[in-house]
Amino acid sequence: MKRKSDIAIDAPQSREEADAALARLADLQTRYAEIDATMRAEAVKVGEKFGSSLERLEDEIKSTFDAIHTWAAANRKTIQPKNAKTVTLSSGSIGWRMPPPSIRLTNVDAVIANIKAHRWGRDFLRSRVEVNKDALLDNRSRAEKITGVSFRQVEQFFATPRATKAEVAGKAKK
Repeated sequence: MKRKSDIAIDAPQSREEADAALARLADLQTRYAEIDATMRAEAVKVGEKFGSSLERLEDEIKSTFDAIHTWAAANRKTIQPKNAKTVTLSSGSIGWRMPPPSIRLTNVDAVIANIKAHRWGRDFLRSRVEVNKDALLDNRSRAEKITGVSFRQVEQFFATPRATKAEVAGKAKK
């Protein structure tokens, strides 16, 4: 696999060639935007074409599932094998499963206070400690003294063609 640095680039050799390349960039961006818009419009048409069919199928799937569930619930005692939760039919299987429990907290602050009141409850709380990068940036002279903290800033090159007002940015080459 080639690295970016291995790929040959036909770089402009003069100001005029750079200006021509910038005009080409504008043209390419315009063509890209046109094709992207066409693709999105076609995707909308496809959605409109098949959307109603999918909605009908979704409704039929739900009603068929609900009918099977109603029958299975009404006949659970006679169709469910002992010590099993799955019933095997010729077209597949149906059954009942127990999902993991969910927890609902009604008054979070009161729950936290109640947990804190019990010494054994500390495992039920977690606190997240993280580095405040905004504060490090605001106090750079002090932050630079901290082992493991370094600041990095890489100049970026940009090209903004007049024709499209679309900007292309990337890391500057050294």
